[in-house]
Amino acid sequence: MADKTMVAEFDQEMFRIHERASSEANYNATRFLHMLYEHRGLETARILLHSTNVCGLAPPNKRHFCCHYG
Repeated sequence: MADKTMVAEFDQEMFRIHERASSEANYNATRFLHMLYEHRGLETARILLHSTNVCGLAPPNKRHFCCHYG
């Protein structure tokens, strides 16, 4: 099991990624933010790392699947 302090720091960094994407790239990653609130940082990272598609890179006919943790 991961150290609670490290998990909390990782969680904060994941939220900072969203903030930077918004402020530096003017990209509003609402689904990513929703995942962070629902699963927190570590589990969101696990979900995304195990996902077979990344929403923005998936073919248009597959995007609805990947945006729901597919």
